Amino acid sequence: MKNNKGVTLIALAITIIVMLILASITIGSIRDKKGIVKQAETSSAEAEKESIIEKIEADLYNEKIKKGKKPTKSELKQMIEAKGYSDTLAEDSFTSKGGKYTINYDEISGWEGYVEDGLILHLDAINNTGEGDSNHSNTSNIWKDLSGSNNDVTLANEHTFSNKELVCRKKEGQIYSSSKNAVFNVEPEDYTIEIVAKYSKKEEWGWIFSLREDSNQKGLQFISYDNEEGGENYQRFGYYEPNGAGTNVKNIDYEDIVGAKFNRAITYKKDSKQLIGYENSKEIERLQTNPAILAGAKARLGGTNWHTRISLNGSIYSVRVYNRELTQEEIENNYRVDQARFGI
Repeated sequence: MKNNKGVTLIALAITIIVMLILASITIGSIRDKKGIVKQAETSSAEAEKESIIEKIEADLYNEKIKKGKKPTKSELKQMIEAKGYSDTLAEDSFTSKGGKYTINYDEISGWEGYVEDGLILHLDAINNTGEGDSNHSNTSNIWKDLSGSNNDVTLANEHTFSNKELVCRKKEGQIYSSSKNAVFNVEPEDYTIEIVAKYSKKEEWGWIFSLREDSNQKGLQFISYDNEEGGENYQRFGYYEPNGAGTNVKNIDYEDIVGAKFNRAITYKKDSKQLIGYENSKEIERLQTNPAILAGAKARLGGTNWHTRISLNGSIYSVRVYNRELTQEEIENNYRVDQARFGI
């Protein structure tokens, strides 16, 4: 007897039926709402959404570089429309062209601006007119206070804006730029002062910033350089109390800083009587002391109003004063913005 090795009609029919069943299942799984095609479409939309968010965040970063502050929601919407990301924008979100996905504004992150809570004096040499970087002025004799406290600074004759920095040229005489109003109307309990500056060359004295009360010429002096004949070469980074006693956070070797931009910050909290000094966002010293700031003190930039020698040969890029103690994280945030804006 011969073995029948062929395929019977019944077996063939069963095979075809099984294949049809499998095909229908496969097609169904592909076309289902959770199927492969749908998953691919969803993945594509998600990838496109992430790409758009990254592009918007890059645009916001560029705005940060130029202005140093976060755009308003209105400005963000204008940016999204101008870039063609959407035709329809809602209050808290926008839908992509073609309606593939919706992006909530709170999904857009990664942008950092200066800390604004407690900011009572903000001078920025790139946005020195308060009208944006494109309106930077080399001829203005007023440095606009961006904090909204109406504490503009009137520039001294020897202080001029150049290359987006306030250049101070040391000469004999009382050379200093002064704020219009008192920075603190009452004596503050907590405060923070941040400064970006540069010494152009060695000088016997070079005062960058101070807060002094006119009637008695006492107050706080922030960052000075002492190189008296026969004395030491260092930068005094600290406070001087109204009684004249010095409170130095740290003496910094002048050779390490001449010609280089630097960021210095000091915070003070009255409850703990702790004075903390930062250099380029890193804590460098912590003291137990009680350095007072007099109510009614005006800001002095590039020198003081009581000595002809104590003026600056260098540049000032930014000054920020807060009526509270900033945290380490906030100090680091502001430093990153300074790095981007001023190339520290």
